[in-house]
Amino acid sequence: MLALDDDPARQLARAKVWARKNHGAAARPLLRTVGRGGKIRLGYFSADFHDHATMHLMAGLLERHDRARFELHLFSFGEDRTDAMRRRAVDAADRFHDVTGLGDDAIVALARDSGIDIAVDLKGYTRDSRAEIFARRAAPIQVSYLGFPGTMGAEFIDYLIADRWVVPEAEQGFYAEKVV
Repeated sequence: MLALDDDPARQLARAKVWARKNHGAAARPLLRTVGRGGKIRLGYFSADFHDHATMHLMAGLLERHDRARFELHLFSFGEDRTDAMRRRAVDAADRFHDVTGLGDDAIVALARDSGIDIAVDLKGYTRDSRAEIFARRAAPIQVSYLGFPGTMGAEFIDYLIADRWVVPEAEQGFYAEKVV
């Protein structure tokens, strides 16, 4: 409804209904052992690691992560398109997981087994979304970024990364996520 109604209160109400109806109660947060050390493991989840607008916007970001501090995992549940943008995604990642044929539980298990600290959903409520991965809590911290500019209205997304144009300061209270 983002394209049809710009009232943030109604958007939040609709998103909460959608999240509750389609994903139920949020999974319990995962806890990590304090002081395990090492790099922060980031997991980016998308169906669009190929010649797609999301990848055009993400490629440079993925390539510029500080590799001394971060270990980059990409979880791809979109079709395997062999193109230049797909190669950039694969090359940017420490681990590229093609999870297209896996169910949500298997993807969550893989993310947990990989020790993902922060899971980043690049789809939100858009076509080919796999929000259930996040509803089942793939990582201790879960973030929505880029692919969906609205609130997901869900307890299972902790943060939304947005600028003042995507989420004006006066509207931040209408987001279930903490806007950063």
